[in-house]
Amino acid sequence: MILAVGEILIDKFPAYRRIGGAPFNFAYHIRGLGFDVQFASRIGADESGKEVISFLRERGFGTELIQVDPSRPTGEVNISLDSSGAAEYNIPPDAAYDYLKADDTLVHALKESSLVYFGTLVQRGPGFEELHHLLSLKEREAITIYDVNLRRDCYSEEIIRASLDKSDIVKLNDDELKVLRDVFHFRGNEKEFAEFIMERYSVSMISVTKGERGSALYTPDTYAEAGPVKIADLVDTVGAGDGYTAVIAAGYLKGMDTQNIVNMASEFAGQICGIKGALPGGEAFYDMFRRRLHGGAK
Repeated sequence: MILAVGEILIDKFPAYRRIGGAPFNFAYHIRGLGFDVQFASRIGADESGKEVISFLRERGFGTELIQVDPSRPTGEVNISLDSSGAAEYNIPPDAAYDYLKADDTLVHALKESSLVYFGTLVQRGPGFEELHHLLSLKEREAITIYDVNLRRDCYSEEIIRASLDKSDIVKLNDDELKVLRDVFHFRGNEKEFAEFIMERYSVSMISVTKGERGSALYTPDTYAEAGPVKIADLVDTVGAGDGYTAVIAAGYLKGMDTQNIVNMASEFAGQICGIKGALPGGEAFYDMFRRRLHGGAK
């Protein structure tokens, strides 16, 4: 079982709205790729919260790990797109997901999980202490994947360092890499920094996405890279990184070699850029990738 912990929110585009949030996008994609997943978050007792619950149930997700906050609103993010489809995010503070609790139900789900996903945004408030308490209770053999996913005014050096300390796999983009290099006052190149983080925090895999320059995947013993994917009809880049992370996790769990993982992750993220928002409308979107992961078994 895979457990994804963090925000689910309303992505508000100029002309439409979608259910989103990096942890939920990851959970949605990893499920579409043929894996069992549970998703944990906190929403408000408001109309947006009702919309989230309805969406989850329609898509076959359980809601037993969705906490309801009686006084704080369901999270939202205002998204603007530039001429290239790149997104700018404005995230209001003090949302329900900032107060996620490591309650008995969530701890029980954690104990059953072989891989745990978490990100940065849910840690910007009281969720920081709750999340790290939760992660301290995981089974020793369970793998953790940290999607760095920094958003303006929603992270700190303390969050980054503490999260790396709990990570087995780290995924970040090239802008986030620059932030982390500054945190550690590191002046070496990308490869040297990846090696530094893997050694310092006993991380087993680091994924770096670079937009038009492709992506790279590091382990202590291997390195692989993929060039940029050509996108015939780019709509927006929202959620592409979350899809990339899902394939990294899936490939790792299936024991794929690093080159195959980075190739598939890059291709999948490119497909996400061809749809509105972060999530596809149907299961057929995943068919080819499921076959490649599971050998036609699912």
